[in-house]
Amino acid sequence: MIFEGDTRFVIKEFEINPFIFDFEGMFTVLDGYARFAQRKHKKVVAEIFKDDCLASFFEPRGIAVVGISASDAGKPGNIILENLIQLNRKDVYGVNIRGGEGSVLSAGKKIKLHRSIADIEDSVDLAIITVPAGNALKVVQACAQKNIKAVIFIPGGFGEIKKNLHIESQILDIARKSNIRVMGPNCLGIVYAGNSVTRGINTFFIPEKKFRINLEKNKNVAVLSQSGALGITEIYNLRNSISPKVIVSYGNQLDVDIGDLVAHFDHDAMVDVIGCYIEGFKPGAGRKFFNVAAHSRKPLIVYKAGRTRAGKQATESHTASIAGEYAVARAAMKQAGAIVADSMIDHGDFIKTFALLSGFAVTGNKVVIIANAGYEKIYAADNIGDLELSDFDAKTLSELRFVLPEFVTAEPLLDLTPMASDEMFEKCMETVLKSDSVDALFVSIVPHGAVIHTTDDEIERNTDNIAARIVRIVHKYKKPIAVSVNVASGADAVYNKFGQILDSGGVPTFLTAKRAMVCLNAFIRYHQTQKEKIFSEWLK
Repeated sequence: MIFEGDTRFVIKEFEINPFIFDFEGMFTVLDGYARFAQRKHKKVVAEIFKDDCLASFFEPRGIAVVGISASDAGKPGNIILENLIQLNRKDVYGVNIRGGEGSVLSAGKKIKLHRSIADIEDSVDLAIITVPAGNALKVVQACAQKNIKAVIFIPGGFGEIKKNLHIESQILDIARKSNIRVMGPNCLGIVYAGNSVTRGINTFFIPEKKFRINLEKNKNVAVLSQSGALGITEIYNLRNSISPKVIVSYGNQLDVDIGDLVAHFDHDAMVDVIGCYIEGFKPGAGRKFFNVAAHSRKPLIVYKAGRTRAGKQATESHTASIAGEYAVARAAMKQAGAIVADSMIDHGDFIKTFALLSGFAVTGNKVVIIANAGYEKIYAADNIGDLELSDFDAKTLSELRFVLPEFVTAEPLLDLTPMASDEMFEKCMETVLKSDSVDALFVSIVPHGAVIHTTDDEIERNTDNIAARIVRIVHKYKKPIAVSVNVASGADAVYNKFGQILDSGGVPTFLTAKRAMVCLNAFIRYHQTQKEKIFSEWLK
């Protein structure tokens, strides 16, 4: 593109012939031809709404579920209604055009069904619509008359299959005129943990016995996913370490998009980390997302799908997304300060790391590596990334030499050998973590050592085992730390409890030294960049 004043031109034709390379390897054009045309600029504006405009999705007063079956408790609407009732909500209403009663609970309990939203006497903030796409417009019209503030469209059958686009347009027009926010279509909606004010939300049409979230842990993560299945899988895989404050499956982005959601949870005091899975953006929504990300005060961990031609095709048929050029999107997201995950493994591991280490102080990038196997310390050192080995001060060196046996060298690449005990690990960790010359720590444990207590049976018989000691020390000093437990998990493994204690105790734990070091790097790099950003803004 070429600029002349405020006018922009695009190249319509371009040819060079002949050209030469000189003796210095310089490329020189001898003759050329180009034809230009003035660019027709189409202005696309994606509006950023007020922060509180999404509140009715997450803390509504009154929920209507439209599309309840009177006979089939396995229908999506019935499962959603059952999930909401099991949250002990008293403000949930089922809607079926025939009225009567609907079977919604697995025990066969019946609930009164309203013929329409208008028949619900109480006020309703949120409507969850499970009727087919062809019947959706009438329901939205009823929502507008009832002054409903938020609508979740569960079914597909819209833009992702290039159908019912005229219905989408009419729905959006009604929503805009009536100040209704719309999530979906083609989504699972929301799982939102309750608090002292609200009982929470669960619109995922999955029986609780197949998808249950552990709400006993610190709920400081928001997972915002264009794919509902991805959100479910990721949270299940992280079940031993974190509980989400919210999972949002936002689907086709007819109205509510990823930029809206990030802006909303950036202002949620209970959320420390925001994870995003993005297949694509609607026109103008990409710029909005990058503007929101650039001003976000919280770690924003993003996986952008649609990287290849096949991937782009898959996203378009899944959620009617415009995948765009991945390299451009990745560069823009990094420029905006987002943490870009190169794989889905990175995405889940980064979410876990940032969530568990939230509030830990990042004072620098000087790291110590402690292992009980020489190859593990080498593997960690080979993946040290932006971190640097600590240069121990004299006091730390002296204390380490007092703790260590004669055959172990006191150095920042500390190999305790397979003879290391629980107590030796603990003393070495404590010595380096209390040192001002150490900013972060990586610990690698090959659990087969004869002296350390790592098997399920040993952990049950020794409550002050190595895992419990690590958890205690990590929270005492609150310096960034990552642990690798180099053993495969599985039904026949004897080390399952070891990793679970570390994860559930708030210590980011991984199967390899490389995974641990990659995550430790990402955490420290982000917080150092944030400090530089804040300092630059202060100087301005």
